[in-house]
Amino acid sequence: GERWDVPFRGSVDLKSQEMEFNTTAAPGQPAPMQAAFRLNDYLSRPRWSMTASFTDLAAASLVGAARHMGFPLPEQMIVQGSVSGSLAWAHPGDLAGSLTVVNSSVTVPSAGSARVDAAKIALGGGRVTFGPAAVSLDDGQSANISAAWDGAARAVTVSIDTNAVALRELRDASSALLQGSVPPMLDAARGGRSEERRVGKECRSR
Repeated sequence: GERWDVPFRGSVDLKSQEMEFNTTAAPGQPAPMQAAFRLNDYLSRPRWSMTASFTDLAAASLVGAARHMGFPLPEQMIVQGSVSGSLAWAHPGDLAGSLTVVNSSVTVPSAGSARVDAAKIALGGGRVTFGPAAVSLDDGQSANISAAWDGAARAVTVSIDTNAVALRELRDASSALLQGSVPPMLDAARGGRSEERRVGKECRSR
């Protein structure tokens, strides 16, 4: 449902059943993404591989792609910031790589926004991990957050370390980011603050 215009050049060897393409950049223009694609034996036993590197790419441009690949991101989530790193994807094989997100903010209308100065995202073995990263909330409260998504089990695990954050803020953020699933302790709480506690949640997305 989305269109990306990507200039590229490459070659096709019909006899050997090989194709190879590489993205190109216009002279004097920055190239936030560079990618290479290779396809072998496409008429008999297709095998392909793709590598992509990112340099200060707008984080928002990757959100739609992540949703298409099945990551359970809330539809109303707005992401800003830039991404650098590299990814590799092959068939047969799996998606793997690492990304760094800097000067980013995540906004969910029903839960407010949060800012992250820098965070690492790692992909491999059917899993995606985030952080740990220092996250600042709208009201100045902060927490260290890490998360993992298991594609095979369709499970999300979130860990929050904080010295003092209003439980209401944690409950609202959990509900928005985990698509309505709230840890039982937070769901039962009606007020107060967390102090030097770890709140974890594992849920299964449908």
